[in-house]
Amino acid sequence: DEESVRIYQVYCDMEAWHCGVKGGWMRVAYISMSQPGAECPSPFRLVTSPKRLCGRASIATGGCSSKTFSTHGISYNKVCGQVKGYQYASHDGFAGSIDIDSYYVDGISITHGSPRKHLWTYAVGLSDDVDHSGYNNCPCAKFPGPSPPSFVGNDYYCESGNTGTLESMNFYDEPLWDGEGCGAGNNCCAQSGMPWFSRALPQEVNDDIEVRNCADDGIDKEDTYIEVLEIYVQ
Repeated sequence: DEESVRIYQVYCDMEAWHCGVKGGWMRVAYISMSQPGAECPSPFRLVTSPKRLCGRASIATGGCSSKTFSTHGISYNKVCGQVKGYQYASHDGFAGSIDIDSYYVDGISITHGSPRKHLWTYAVGLSDDVDHSGYNNCPCAKFPGPSPPSFVGNDYYCESGNTGTLESMNFYDEPLWDGEGCGAGNNCCAQSGMPWFSRALPQEVNDDIEVRNCADDGIDKEDTYIEVLEIYVQ
């Protein structure tokens, strides 16, 4: 019997450097909202003012909007990527659930496989420099908030676009996870390589990669807006 053959078109980068390795990367996920005609992949919600960005779907309570990016069954053991985004209103860092299948973070969760296995988390805290009873801020903030769950470990970035108290506004003047603008007494910009992350897996897998935009409250109270998302595997 003849076996069925499926043909997929993929983007392979054979020349550029990503995460210290030149070439041999397959791009799995790509969002760049500054490009003409760029759209948000479903179920992410398009935000159009004052710039085009991707937020969570219209959620009235806590929850995640999830997008799975296919690897087409191709095996890999290295993952490299970046997320750039912005904060809307009152994020709470790691103050939510400790369950990987729930909204354990206000921000972006990147996992692979089923059951989910953690790759990287881009967390958002309430403020860089104001004390909120040790609850809502990043672990690295001047007044630290809760540590991440054990399954996250050190594989995360956390930053706030807000310098000051709680405000229901868009912090477009301070991009997240760019390694800049954290202020005195704050260590959230100290990690090298931001906004890029890199993971070497203990063994080869061919899992699809899931990106979730999560928060413990509705989009009228807090949201993370994605401007750039890139994920490569090798």
